[in-house]
Amino acid sequence: EIDPERSLYYPLSLDLDLDRDLGDDYSFDIDDVEEGPVFAMCMVGSGDERTLGRWIRGLQETNPILEQTPV
Repeated sequence: EIDPERSLYYPLSLDLDLDRDLGDDYSFDIDDVEEGPVFAMCMVGSGDERTLGRWIRGLQETNPILEQTPV
C-alpha cells in the first residue's frame, strides 16, 4: 500500500556525493582592500518599523556610535 502523503517526485532519502572533483578550483583570489566603515541600507514596510527599531537598538549596545547615524 502506498502512503497517500508520500511524494512520488522526491525520494525518501537523498545521497549526495560531496567529494571534490577535478573541476574544483583550489585557488582563491584575495583582493587587498582598504579597511573602513561598512554601510548598509534597508527598506521596511510600516508594520516592520518596531522590529527594525529593536534590532538597531540591539546593535547600538555594542556599537554606541550608531546612535549618531541617521535612520
